[in-house]
Amino acid sequence: MKKKIRLEMLGLILYAAVLTAVFFQPVVGKYNTTIFAFSYRWGFLSRGLTGTVFQLLDQILPWNLLTYRGTQIFSMGMDLLFVLALLAFFYVCLKRSEESLNHGMAACMLVLSTFAFPEYVTFVNMGRIDSIMAVLTILAVYLLIKEKWEWLVVPISAVGVCVHQGYVLMFAGVIWVLLLLKAIDKPRERKAKYILLLGSSVLICGVLFLYFNYFSHTGNQEVYDSIYELAASISCDGTVHKQLIEHEVLGIDPSADEWATHVFNFREIAVFAILTIPYWLMAAAFFLGCIRQAEGFWGKIKYLAIALGPAILLMPDFLIKIDYGRWVFCLVFDYFILILALLACGDRIVTDQFHGMAQRLGKHRLLCVALLIYPLVLTPMGDIWITKLSKIITSIVLGIPEGAMIF
Repeated sequence: MKKKIRLEMLGLILYAAVLTAVFFQPVVGKYNTTIFAFSYRWGFLSRGLTGTVFQLLDQILPWNLLTYRGTQIFSMGMDLLFVLALLAFFYVCLKRSEESLNHGMAACMLVLSTFAFPEYVTFVNMGRIDSIMAVLTILAVYLLIKEKWEWLVVPISAVGVCVHQGYVLMFAGVIWVLLLLKAIDKPRERKAKYILLLGSSVLICGVLFLYFNYFSHTGNQEVYDSIYELAASISCDGTVHKQLIEHEVLGIDPSADEWATHVFNFREIAVFAILTIPYWLMAAAFFLGCIRQAEGFWGKIKYLAIALGPAILLMPDFLIKIDYGRWVFCLVFDYFILILALLACGDRIVTDQFHGMAQRLGKHRLLCVALLIYPLVLTPMGDIWITKLSKIITSIVLGIPEGAMIF
């Protein structure tokens, strides 16, 4: 068993290296360099934590990080941290799961890896702080699997919101679903603990979310000018994402100029759904099987939360915001992490349904190979556009609305 896991991990490590090498584009765009210019030196600003760490490292380390080269190095460090955290998570899940699940879990890890390993090394997402939010989520899920130091999930989720208030919609759902399941499953004497952890995390994250969205804007022109100047000095060509600073400092909403792009989003998500129909059908069969197998009201609620929780939290992003590549990646990431965590925890119904699906697919070897290889056509995911394939098909078949910003 240990030798088998080591070989599978070696394969995943090599796969990570190959995908990173193939898709590596060390270009940090103006959106991400601008975020590095945010800092708590100008108050408790939204999205200020990563920039605060970046600027603190500049003061501690013996070389100047406040350059474009510094943003590149810092961005590559963020991606390396994400890859290492994901590989460590894979190892923990394989080690803690039933041996009979090994092949199926490795296949799931391969599919997730195809999307995850190139995600933060392309020019549209290099330096994206989503990678830090993903690492925090992996850490919190690890603590819940091990059932040690679980109280740390509360500050971890709060830190995630300080990285970006979108953490509440993008990643926190995985943590909250796992806490809810533990509150349902655990004996009476332990339920209160998980209810308290869930309530505390939701409350603190909710307060921070509201504060950063509605009350953190200083409206101070001096702060705006200082961030703008620093952002220009650390970007590739001196350009700055002006709308981001206007939104977070002055409180100006950029969404009024994004409708044409949103129309393209709506068209592309339909194309992407068609391109990925086999996976949607498999997911639907899996979750419906879990719900049907569950007994009692709370049993049904538990597996309904697993099936819908992350998607419901992400829905406002799909309805209001335009970064569909990021939202779809979060959807993929959240569900794979959640299912792998439940398998590692030994959830009986999830394990039964996983076994059943693996056995059904195992009878069709060519189909299995196709399902494992096909994601390579859909990776890497973008930011505003979802995948290059779906973007091209949408552009050709349905057209690009005038004024849409997708390239």
